[in-house]
Amino acid sequence: MKELIQLFTQITLLRRGPQDLPASPLLLAVTVAGYFVVNFLVSALMPPVTGWPGHLAVDVVFQLVWYVLLLRLAGKSERTLQTTRLIHHLPAPCPKCDQVRLYRESGDDAVQCGQCGARWCEDDYRRLVHILAYEIQSHGGGKS
Repeated sequence: MKELIQLFTQITLLRRGPQDLPASPLLLAVTVAGYFVVNFLVSALMPPVTGWPGHLAVDVVFQLVWYVLLLRLAGKSERTLQTTRLIHHLPAPCPKCDQVRLYRESGDDAVQCGQCGARWCEDDYRRLVHILAYEIQSHGGGKS
């Protein structure tokens, strides 16, 4: 629990990002519940406004829908999926399109490119990486 609080603090200070959170539906539910509880307490302490619990419920639902929509519009819908399954983003460029959009879903034995859609089984991808690393080392530069 202490590690999660430290991680949220680091995210708040912009030293880490939401992608650093573990992929967990339970964590998402706890975070949404925490957001609701904090806003509920603040609203309860403010001067009374008719219908504020309903407004709060609409706010929470709107926030969730809004962020899912923004992630999809930004082409980062895989971040939405991180809430239900772990996705490993690889820091290497795709051998086919040269974009840094490679990922592997936890439990899957394939590496995929989020840009061009290329897909390799993990063993083939490792062989390809070794070949490319050898070429770079031998020729001292990029692709031939």
